Amino acid sequence: MVKDRNQSISIKPAINKLNLSDSKEIGNYKRLIRKFNNTESSDRGIYYFSRPIFDDLKKYAIIQSDFGHSWLGGGGGMELYHFENDNWKSVGYISIWKY
Repeated sequence: MVKDRNQSISIKPAINKLNLSDSKEIGNYKRLIRKFNNTESSDRGIYYFSRPIFDDLKKYAIIQSDFGHSWLGGGGGMELYHFENDNWKSVGYISIWKY
């Protein structure tokens, strides 16, 4: 949703991007977006996700995630997923870190 912790999130484009249609769900996301936008940028918790890396058969994928908060703390990891029964399921973390 944002590329920089100093950016705000525009509500209408975010709702469209998330393809939300349920009014209760839309209301929840609007509240979350307003809370994010009203929080000092240095206090915003930001999640980062890599694009998935797939094996040759597209049955496994690895995604790296990272969470940063207040420039002082956070963590992340690399998680392995397996595609079975038309769903991606987490196999577990390959690596985890905290800072």
